[in-house]
Amino acid sequence: MDLRGVGLRCSDATRLVGAHTATMRLGTSIMHMAARAPAATAMAALSLDHLSGGRFVLGLGVSGPELVEGWYGQPFDPPLGRTRDYVEIVRRVLRHRDPVEYQGRHLSLPLPGGSGLGRPFRSMVRPLRPDLPILLAAEGRGTSPSLGDRRRLDRHLLLPVP
Repeated sequence: MDLRGVGLRCSDATRLVGAHTATMRLGTSIMHMAARAPAATAMAALSLDHLSGGRFVLGLGVSGPELVEGWYGQPFDPPLGRTRDYVEIVRRVLRHRDPVEYQGRHLSLPLPGGSGLGRPFRSMVRPLRPDLPILLAAEGRGTSPSLGDRRRLDRHLLLPVP
């Protein structure tokens, strides 16, 4: 069972290290996408990049059904589709051009079919780097993004299957 997601929040540890360093690049390693909404992840990345003076790198990963369903209480959607939607929403928040609207297969903003009161928002904080680096972790067959998806990412990490 994968228990990596039930420990300390990586954004807190990154803030702590960033407060005691001046030149080191900082990253989250792998933030579980199920642990937070994509807009919240983008805002955390935006904040960490500002606090570190532009040294932050965002690492994202899907995790597995044990953690996603058992700890975060979410359905384990097909990893590639959910990842594609998630990264696109994060990128749109970081680009800071317009209020974020996105209709994906697994994730959408604003929520369709909700109360009707939800509306698109744009971050009040301008990003230091609208092209903030995003690393994607993937393991196993069928989790590697297609070439088109890789172009939207800064790095694609293939982790060995245990």
